[in-house]
Amino acid sequence: MSGFPPSLDPVIATDTAIHRTMPQLFETLITFDHAHDMALRPGLAERWERINAQSLRLFLRKGVAFPRNVFDRRRCRLQSWS
Repeated sequence: MSGFPPSLDPVIATDTAIHRTMPQLFETLITFDHAHDMALRPGLAERWERINAQSLRLFLRKGVAFPRNVFDRRRCRLQSWS
């Protein structure tokens, strides 16, 4: 058995060791405060507002950048990570 994890993709990672490592490798837009009733806390987004039941408007921290083609700049809508 190899000492390497099967994946570092946070979407498909299932083992406990990887779930403990993920927060050290990836930062989310919004995070949970595990110490205080799982309240939502800012991550890469410094704040957010609810547009409707399915949509949020996220305001990113200064200096946060995403790879090209992640956002549709005309509509400012998150499209795809791939």
